[in-house]
Amino acid sequence: MGWINSDDFYLPEAFKNIVRSLEENPEIDFIYGDGNVVNENGETQWEWLSRPFNLSLLKSYHFAINNSANYIMQQSVFWRSRVFEKIGFLDDSLHYGMDYEYWIRAGMAGLRFKHIPEKIGNFRMVSGTKSLSDPTVFWNERLEIFRRYNGAGKMKKFFIYYFY
Repeated sequence: MGWINSDDFYLPEAFKNIVRSLEENPEIDFIYGDGNVVNENGETQWEWLSRPFNLSLLKSYHFAINNSANYIMQQSVFWRSRVFEKIGFLDDSLHYGMDYEYWIRAGMAGLRFKHIPEKIGNFRMVSGTKSLSDPTVFWNERLEIFRRYNGAGKMKKFFIYYFY
């Protein structure tokens, strides 16, 4: 399973690399790779190099102030159907952070992630998309996701930064 946004696209060999990795690692629930950030013409602006899964980093305060802490490129992620049986579907009440919340929920459930050093997808940065909207629109969801997985008592740093 996986999903890709309408303005993004997969790279040649993506499915071959994902299938090979899933076959070689039957114990792994999620396989994800690297990719590129491209402009409206599909020209590479920079490489997006993912890192090995780190649940404590994803759950940390630093995510809210450093968008790169969500280092898993959504356009490069695939997972087995058994994931749905364990944690369900994406939380569609979230508009800006549903991928980030899903990775945390999966990690909290003990699901296993594996990064492969292969380019899988391209993320298109196009004017008018939610990714290029005002960065403050992401804050409310980031705060809610942090609260869900860390508790309200840990939010002091967020509020200091948010209101600063």
